[in-house]
Amino acid sequence: MATSRGPVKRNRRGHPRHQKSQHGDKQPNKAVDENSFVIQSFRRFQEELDNKHDRHERLVKLSRDVTIESKRIIFLLHRVHSGSREDILNEEIGRASCRERV
Repeated sequence: MATSRGPVKRNRRGHPRHQKSQHGDKQPNKAVDENSFVIQSFRRFQEELDNKHDRHERLVKLSRDVTIESKRIIFLLHRVHSGSREDILNEEIGRASCRERV
């Protein structure tokens, strides 16, 4: 009596597909010559792209910091119109000095 493994996958003509190995039909990894001109070129490109992405991430972080500080200033200006100016300014100066230390 044959055991059932579940549904059989079929190709477009209706014939059963052959089972592939766990890694597919890929060739085993071959040793890479690190002294190859192509490999060295790709390593340089990789370094350039990494540097570019690092600069971009720093720029994005700085822009977010500027946005956050802008929102704080706008919120502070809204509070100045509705409350005691001296108390609010002293409180904000204390917060700003704490943020600068971090």
